[in-house]
Formats: sequence, C-alpha cells, structure tokens
Amino acid sequence: MLSYGSKCVHDTKVNGWVDDYTGAGGDAITVIVDDPYNATWVITWNYLSFTDLGGWFMITGPLFQYYIVGGSSSSVFHINPPYTPIQINMKASLAGDPINYSCSIKPYYVSNTFNTGSVIRFDINCTQVNEICFSIPILFGNLPPSQICFPPPQPP
Repeated sequence: MLSYGSKCVHDTKVNGWVDDYTGAGGDAITVIVDDPYNATWVITWNYLSFTDLGGWFMITGPLFQYYIVGGSSSSVFHINPPYTPIQINMKASLAGDPINYSCSIKPYYVSNTFNTGSVIRFDINCTQVNEICFSIPILFGNLPPSQICFPPPQPP
C-alpha cells in the first residue's frame, strides 16, 4: 500500500498513478523502489500535459503535472501517463532513516523519455551507524538529498 498525502490508497487510480498494473490499462510505466531497510522515501515527478486535437497538440491544465508518492518499504507502483513516449522528470528523497542507520537512495534524479512498459528503479542502501540521522527530503530540482546526523544521547 502506498500513501498519497494523508490518505492511503490501494488498487485505485490516483492522479496519474496506480499500485495495480491492471488499473493502468496496460499502458503503464513501472516504478520499483527496493527498500529492504524500511526507510521512509518520497518520489515526485512531473510531465507536460498535452491534449491531442487531431494531430495538433495543446498544453492543457497547468504547464506541468506534479505527482508525489511515498512509502516506508519496498514497493512497486505504475505511472499511468496520458500519452507515450513521455518525458518524465523524477526526484527521489528519503524522509526518514531507520534508527542507527544512515541511508541513501539512488538514483536521486531521473530525467528521460519513457514508453509503455518502461521500468524505473530506485534502490535504498543503508549503513549502520552509532548516530541518529535525519534525511531532509528535497522534492524538486536535481540536487542530491542531504542528511543531518547527531551522536546518540548519553546515559545520565
């Protein structure tokens, strides 16, 4: 199950993505997040929204459509694009590391043209540390995610 804002969804089309491939009508782009450490991750993406007017295309709605999906375990979801091929810009960030781990997500930025059946993969790797670390999610742009770590509290 994936979360969208404060609402959890399952097998439901929500703003251009689904967590069930059959819900995408076979035109999906698959996104895989490999998170064996159960870190908290956030992925945002955008693309231009066009309407086909019989060979002429018109930009509709906001110039870019923005979407956000988050989770705290390994997950698969499917982008249900309005057309393919499509240029998608994706940003991956961590919003929380497991206790005593420092984690990173790679790639943290993807910008490419994708077709039906494409697969986009994000891998989360963690290292055990004797610190308490907090990841600072960077939702837009192509800067790498940042992290702040503190020594553990000392017993009195």
